This record gives sequence, C-alpha cells and structure tokens, in this order.
Amino acid sequence: MTRPRPRWPVHGTVVCPWRSAVRGDRTVRRTTTVTASVPPRIADACWEPDPTTAALLDRSLDALRALDDGDGGAAPLHRLLTR
Repeated sequence: MTRPRPRWPVHGTVVCPWRSAVRGDRTVRRTTTVTASVPPRIADACWEPDPTTAALLDRSLDALRALDDGDGGAAPLHRLLTR
C-alpha cells in the first residue's frame, strides 16, 4: 500500500490596480486592473518524485555524466551547454 502523496501548492492570483504609462489604444486606456499569477512559497517544501519520475531523473543524470565525460572538440563546453 502506498502512502498518499502530498498536494503540491498551486499558483494563486491577485488583482492589482493598473494605470498605463503610455497612451495606447482604447483598450489600453480603459484597462483599470490586471490579474497577476502569484507562485506558491516552495523554498522549504520537500518534493519526493514518484518511482517513474525518479527513474527518469537517474537516466538523465547518467546521460549528462556521459556528455560531460565525452571527448571531442566541444568537450570543455559540455558542462556549460547542458546547464
């Protein structure tokens, strides 16, 4: 039996007053509010990938290691190019 996975927090929204800094067309002039997306605070959250995702992460890590260790003309740039 697997334990239930915690729900990851979703983005919220906030409606803010808006005043255009430029004249713009009629639609821009009539706009008085904007809706902004607010990301959740996840800095202290603990993410545990499911087994399928964990396996994919392991495979991608192996592929990055192989690319970093590979030889060739661009070998010194591989780490930079993949990050």
